Amino acid sequence: MAYYSDGETQTSLADLLLGYLEELTEKDLKKLKYNLINLVYKKYQRIPKGQLENLDRTDLADKMRDHYGEADALNVMFQILKKMNLNNLAQRVNEDLNKRPQAGSERADIPEEAPRPVVPNQIDVLFVDQHRTALIQRVTLIDPILDDLHGQISGEKYNNIRAGSTSQDRMRRLYEALNTVRLKELFFDSLKKNEPHLVLDLEMN
Repeated sequence: MAYYSDGETQTSLADLLLGYLEELTEKDLKKLKYNLINLVYKKYQRIPKGQLENLDRTDLADKMRDHYGEADALNVMFQILKKMNLNNLAQRVNEDLNKRPQAGSERADIPEEAPRPVVPNQIDVLFVDQHRTALIQRVTLIDPILDDLHGQISGEKYNNIRAGSTSQDRMRRLYEALNTVRLKELFFDSLKKNEPHLVLDLEMN
């Protein structure tokens, strides 16, 4: 089996992957699964939700290795950890990836570079689109969100949103105004700031 050498220690790719998964909290593990289900990298296919829901860390490591191959599983994990802002752990994964032997060795099947997102922040946009119904029903702090978006939405549309009779009505009108990727990104950033518990709950379920 392929391995990296660190002094007198030799660690297989499979052991590295499982070791990193074991460092995640339960909440972070759920977020990792969410990102695997909603993966947006060109080269790698998503893993269906039904295949991930009940997996523990050992089974998840096996599933990722079977789905992507050992080296690419680490590449995917590296990108997701960056997305989750687990930068210290992502840096360690990246260091292990960079220790791979050169072409011609038994590790020559590893890609030359990590997978790249199709567009920046596409996972954020996907969240906004996928959870439209839940966000319309459950967002309550609409005023501070509108304050954050003020200047990005035209005056007429902004006033129309404010004029909504209920929070659900105002959220529906807001969604009609979220007609660009940039607006959805800004909306998601504001959601994380003003409704963090709601965002986390939707990400976990």
